Amino acid sequence: MSKSASQVENLHIIASEELPPPAQLKKEMPLQGRALDTVLYGHKSVKDILDGNDQRLLVIVGPCSIHDTKVAMDYARLLKPLAEELKDTLMIVMRVYFEKP
Repeated sequence: MSKSASQVENLHIIASEELPPPAQLKKEMPLQGRALDTVLYGHKSVKDILDGNDQRLLVIVGPCSIHDTKVAMDYARLLKPLAEELKDTLMIVMRVYFEKP
């Protein structure tokens, strides 16, 4: 019997769909408005903390991975009030990874 990788690869794959490249997504859904402001504020705050220009403690939290975007949004909604309450002493950043490493 001749052996080949095709005998063991993708045996249980029913269908697949190609994802658009990141550049295409950025063009179709540009970051703007409140989302852009949030990202810029987060980047500046983290940089200032790491550079010693902001005395808050940087806290990065989140599960190992999230497989459902609804769950990620629920987690963020629960975290937001806590981050707001502690914003003077902590910079809480939600880490999100949508795949298992």
